[in-house]
Amino acid sequence: MLFDGRPLGEHGLPADATKEERKRLDEMLALGHVLVGADVDHEIDAVFSIAPRGHVPTADFEAVLRRGGRAKIELCRLTDETEKQYINALSEIGRRAEEALSRGDGLDALIGSDTIYIRFYGGIPTARDVPAAAAELADIVANECPARRASTSMSEVGPQYPVLNRLGAHWARMVECSSARIMMDPLLHVVRPDLEASFDPMFAKKAKKVAQYADGCPVWLALYGDSGMTYPLGAVQAIAGREGFDPSPFERVIVGCFTAGVVFQNGAPPRYGSLSATG
Repeated sequence: MLFDGRPLGEHGLPADATKEERKRLDEMLALGHVLVGADVDHEIDAVFSIAPRGHVPTADFEAVLRRGGRAKIELCRLTDETEKQYINALSEIGRRAEEALSRGDGLDALIGSDTIYIRFYGGIPTARDVPAAAAELADIVANECPARRASTSMSEVGPQYPVLNRLGAHWARMVECSSARIMMDPLLHVVRPDLEASFDPMFAKKAKKVAQYADGCPVWLALYGDSGMTYPLGAVQAIAGREGFDPSPFERVIVGCFTAGVVFQNGAPPRYGSLSATG
């Protein structure tokens, strides 16, 4: 199965890749996981990216089928919105802290090749928390880390850092073998992702646009289980148990992750496939 004329593994990104190029490769990888996980890849000769048509809803890909004919494929992700906000906030705090430190001595000068781990035990940072939390974290790294010996023991952030303290932040300087970095460590007891909950709203949203996606072809909806905190397999298996699910107006609805997937098609029972011996 080729993606835009090449095997998926041959696609890469130049150092100066644009945001759109990164997004497209990410979408290709996600679709590849769905098709392989659901054992649909062997039905397809080639997949081609479709350029957006202005304000007209456009499917993401067109597949050339081995049985003959083509199908449009709209790709979307099964995500947990709270997890998404949590991960985005953590990433932005770490990014801004590193950016602030780069304007001074830089991380390498402060901690060598060690890693600063930080966890929030008390809550989820909001967008309003991000600037102050990042500034406080940069202050900790600049003023407390150089004198701190590497250890696996995490220390509670004190009240002199009010935002991090309110969020129950703990941090540690740990020995690593790579370059210096700040690692924002998400915790499952703070957010428990529920990917299955996004299935019905996403299906309903995309179903309204099928006529515009079609452009003379049948349309498949591919949903990729996407989580940085939990294995999406559980959500895929739960959705696979929906015996009476009607994929109309799509010809097929395919739900998958990197190890398994399920295909819903009118007139046939759900077809579940797995690359793993454990399901």
